[in-house]
Amino acid sequence: MMEMTGHEHTKDTASIVSRGEPPKDGPSIMSKIALALAVLANILAVIALILVIVSVANQGDNLFNITVPSSGCTSGGANNGANNGANNGGNGMTTTRNSEDKIWLLQVGHIIANIIYIDESTGIVKGYLIDVVEAVCQIANKNCQIVWDIPERCWTSVAGERPRGGEGLLGRWYDACIGRVHTYAAARTFIFSTPLVQLPNPGFLIKANSTEFTYPDFTGLRVGFLDGWTTDEYCLNRYQDVMGFDPTDATRVTHFATAPELIGALIMDQVDVVFSPPLPPLFSHPDLQVAYIENTDLCNIGGAGLMTQKDQVELVSWFNAAFENLKATSRYTDICNNLMIEHGDQPGARPGEAVCV
Repeated sequence: MMEMTGHEHTKDTASIVSRGEPPKDGPSIMSKIALALAVLANILAVIALILVIVSVANQGDNLFNITVPSSGCTSGGANNGANNGANNGGNGMTTTRNSEDKIWLLQVGHIIANIIYIDESTGIVKGYLIDVVEAVCQIANKNCQIVWDIPERCWTSVAGERPRGGEGLLGRWYDACIGRVHTYAAARTFIFSTPLVQLPNPGFLIKANSTEFTYPDFTGLRVGFLDGWTTDEYCLNRYQDVMGFDPTDATRVTHFATAPELIGALIMDQVDVVFSPPLPPLFSHPDLQVAYIENTDLCNIGGAGLMTQKDQVELVSWFNAAFENLKATSRYTDICNNLMIEHGDQPGARPGEAVCV
């Protein structure tokens, strides 16, 4: 069989040569090119093998789960977490290396006093919730990245309409939103992690020295709300003693994108009363006064945590387990007790106040 194959090959070659010029002594140009290509292919194969070996050898030196520095989180991009790995001693935590390729994108958008804020000197997102999420991701050995986006892309509400999920979370631009409150409306669309922070009861603000509003009578009054917050018109209507209020009356219900806009509207008499959580920028403003604080919170099922799609059971599972582990360590105690030290330049909750769970 081998002789027949060789004979047929020789015959075919002779036939090809006979139609061209006579073969010259030594290998042809085409043979030289083929030989060079074969040598090059072998060299590339060796280089590829070396790269694979180096990659495998170095894989154990990459600490994937720590992507935010101990001072806070950036609003995008990877951060070197080597120093964080070295700072876990003495807090009861153990951190292992993560071989997963999954990057968990966690959105923040609200500015909530010392709970979540942007350090203007560095552009880094900081706050109690960022400290907690950083620690949880370390314990769970997950690669977490903070993504900054406007809050309405997680949850939005329009005056006179039912609140609904935002295009960012529904469109899976990120895996979850941080600091979102477990509400009756949101529970129709999303699932939530264990609460990470306690919430005080909502209340009502009026312009200083105003006498137009007396709880619970809202007859003829224009009510202002923060867009996307749990204290919306449907929550207000849930209180049985409220009178003279129609959540579907867009002439009496006005939403504002930010706290400064809402404050300005109240001072300029564009609204008569504001329904809101007791946020420091609002409830400590010198031109406003607190008219009433509700005895119960009917806006929320639970506190603020992660909000995500209903099929993200894996995310909620590992996050909840890691948070429970964190609460058993001294690091969580330090996060709660060091609010003044780490975030003392911000208004908001202080040690001993209802923040930590």
